[in-house]
Amino acid sequence: MSKYLALFTSEATEHLDAMGGELVSLEQQRSPDVLASLFRHAHSVKGMAAAMGFAATATLAHRLEDVLGVLRDAPERIDRPTVDLLLQGVDALSRHARTAAVGTFDDVTAVQEALGERYRLLSGRDGLPTRVANVVAAPAPPPLPGGLARFVVELQVLATSATPGVRAFLAYKRLSTLGDLFAVQPELSDIKAGKLPQGRFRCEVETKASQADIEALVRTIGEVEPLSVRPAASGSAAPSAPPPGPSPEVTVSGPRLPGPA
Repeated sequence: MSKYLALFTSEATEHLDAMGGELVSLEQQRSPDVLASLFRHAHSVKGMAAAMGFAATATLAHRLEDVLGVLRDAPERIDRPTVDLLLQGVDALSRHARTAAVGTFDDVTAVQEALGERYRLLSGRDGLPTRVANVVAAPAPPPLPGGLARFVVELQVLATSATPGVRAFLAYKRLSTLGDLFAVQPELSDIKAGKLPQGRFRCEVETKASQADIEALVRTIGEVEPLSVRPAASGSAAPSAPPPGPSPEVTVSGPRLPGPA
């Protein structure tokens, strides 16, 4: 799991830096697009922290997500005290992201409870518990030759994503760093074209990585959540060759992405 700490720090910091800039202008703009973006950033940080087993970090991001969800649906309720509290939460998460690599985390109980209370005042409800991964390695499937194992990976691109094809293709590229991919559904050409039935993507990966490692990697991809990561059925036959890789440069549903280096 430790090899994903640098990736967590980088991706979480990127989300949190974006949140800080958007929050500064929120009280004046009250833009639905800005509120939707803030909610997606908080959701992504929550998912990444939960996958890494960082309970306090994930819970704080969850409380931010709760408050932002109310404001997204009722932007007229935005006020200076709420924006200031959200900024405090982002600052606390940024400190956690910076110190995660050495395993030290500030106590964020006070701002977490303050956000929970603000959510209760705004919605009349308590926030739901935050689900955090148990990072103890799951039992490994029977190894293949060379110490490899095969896993079935099913992913969901969030319905709020403006570029689902980009998100799914990024998931394909990230999973490709772990090993060979097989049985990619939908086909890679459809993923590049942004054709994702119900926003879902499925593949099998042969890798030396553990199930927990795969889940952690997926959680670092913004706007993508793992539906299932499980050992492939024993005795499943491998295709004669993996699907062809992406060209050096591809266009995916609008934005132009570089292919893998």
